[in-house]
Amino acid sequence: QRMGGEQDPPLVGTGWFPGITPEDFDAGKAWLDDIISPALIVNEAHVRHNVKTIIGKVGGPNRWRPHLKSTKMKWVWRILIEEGVRNFKVATTKEAEAMIQLVHEMSSLKDTVDVLVAYPLVGPNLRALGRLTQTPGASQIKLSVLVECDRAIDDVVALDCGIGVFIDINPGMDRTGLAYNRDGEAQHSFDEVRELIIKAKSRNVFRGIHYYEGHISECLAERDGLSPNQSILKEKLDARELKCLRCYNRGLLPIFHESLKDGKLSACGEIKPEIITSGTPGFTHALRYDMFRSGMITLTESVLYGCNQLMRGLPVDRSEEAKLSDSIYHGIHRVSPGTVVFHDWRGERQNPGLGLKPAAVVMARVVSNPRAGMVTLDCGSKSIAAEAGDPAGYVIGYPEVTARSCSEEHMPCSVTELAESSGKRKRGATDPWQSKNRGEVCFVVPEHICPTVNLADEVVVIPEGSSEIEVRRVDARGHHLRLEDIQV
Repeated sequence: QRMGGEQDPPLVGTGWFPGITPEDFDAGKAWLDDIISPALIVNEAHVRHNVKTIIGKVGGPNRWRPHLKSTKMKWVWRILIEEGVRNFKVATTKEAEAMIQLVHEMSSLKDTVDVLVAYPLVGPNLRALGRLTQTPGASQIKLSVLVECDRAIDDVVALDCGIGVFIDINPGMDRTGLAYNRDGEAQHSFDEVRELIIKAKSRNVFRGIHYYEGHISECLAERDGLSPNQSILKEKLDARELKCLRCYNRGLLPIFHESLKDGKLSACGEIKPEIITSGTPGFTHALRYDMFRSGMITLTESVLYGCNQLMRGLPVDRSEEAKLSDSIYHGIHRVSPGTVVFHDWRGERQNPGLGLKPAAVVMARVVSNPRAGMVTLDCGSKSIAAEAGDPAGYVIGYPEVTARSCSEEHMPCSVTELAESSGKRKRGATDPWQSKNRGEVCFVVPEHICPTVNLADEVVVIPEGSSEIEVRRVDARGHHLRLEDIQV
């Protein structure tokens, strides 16, 4: 799409985030006059609301392994820990380091915190993770990393520093992991995956299975956080859920069944194998999957045998099945949405009706009227993520303002007049901002909050229960450059 091009009609000319107003981000307050735009503004009360909401949705803090790439700030992670969350995902060694530092700073915290670097680290990146185990606070952290081949397991074992591994399976997103049992196009057989699990167990590093079905991520809502027709919304939800459940049945369960078998995991502690699924789009579906429903997975030898035979295309031999013991195997299932802590526009459309509030917005100002019916805000792709497509954000409280494609420092917007009854747009209508546009402060909910946070060095925080704003660092922004940057 060309720079400044027209945007997707179903997304514009409608009111999103019902009940959220510019006043939630202190619109009209004097402090805004001293903040240079663009700036990332975070409402702490909304953060706390979202954390409590998700813990309630998933059934408790132990069921949630939030991805910290979305938030990148220790004060936000402290809220998660205070609410009982002890298991986390990160994408970078910088994020892992910041969590280790936070745990070290929380002297009253006695629990072990579990951190999975959900990335296939190689070379100096993996050595950096090993170096982190020597930093203050690391003894209270259980670290693990994704692997997808024999060599990767060998590399982790060679570090000899207690790091565990999760076998990464590619369920169809085609980003990382072993391609396995995908509609007859698998590159790896069940036996190959099984051998990888056995090898990780034999080296005492096996932690579980990582199965991120992020390719099943359709946005469902079309207007005001809901579809115009509730039956249509339900059909869309049901269709997306069916895709997720088929994905679990086809490629996940047999692998996890195998991972439950055999031996103790002494190097990683006396822990149950874990399966991690589902970011923000799919986590509600995973929670309704029968095998995962309680978070604890219980399987018998006969079930394991039946699944193994099925994956090999062999019939179940009832005489062999009768010889099996009554042993029961236990595992843990966790979901890993991270965007939900701050929430964003795409998340609002992917999972309508969760009751989440946008907690982090880009404060921008109108800097130009390039022509009639248009304004330009001073938040471009260097301050708000643009990789998720257009529009890059939604202007709170102004459904008549529609973002177009960003350039580096500019977000051109169409300004249209809305018909009161139908909500339909009129292109080229009189600009309702003409009398007050230059310098007008706007609050933009990003389409994708995760990379937006990474664009900021600092954020303005509106603390809960306080009238004074605070400026806080984005602790885990960017990446480490040199191994010696990690102080041991």
